[in-house]
Amino acid sequence: MEYQVDCSGWSKERLLEVFMTLPKHANAKIILCWEEDKIENSWEKLVGNYLNNLGVPPHLNGYHYLKYSVARCLCHPEELESVTKILYPAIARKFGTTSGGVEHGIRHAIQKTCENGRTTEWENIFGKKYVCCSKKPTNSQFIAALSDFINLNCRGI
Repeated sequence: MEYQVDCSGWSKERLLEVFMTLPKHANAKIILCWEEDKIENSWEKLVGNYLNNLGVPPHLNGYHYLKYSVARCLCHPEELESVTKILYPAIARKFGTTSGGVEHGIRHAIQKTCENGRTTEWENIFGKKYVCCSKKPTNSQFIAALSDFINLNCRGI
């Protein structure tokens, strides 16, 4: 049995009240959702819009990995310092895959976007260095550039 409880803004009394009303099961799993989870989810929606504007194919696993990774880096910018040791394993756990699969999926999504992407949006985010994808950004560069762009342009959200 699994229970998900949104605890955002709750007092200790309210939290205790909810725990007391939950049925008692020996193998019950209770998932607490805090404000940070909501923030990360709202960032994911915005990041999805940017990925769509860039032309990242949404049917690719890499699209979902990118969406989650950029949203996660907006909430935890320090994870950009250790993409392969912290960020990829976190994404792999969320999506039930391996770190290598995450790396490959993101690389593949960037490659497909470079082949079919929208030049104007690329130039807005990545500058002239990567226009028309004559030189495509690495996974880390892509995640960092999109995170920075969104952070600078949308911090009021």
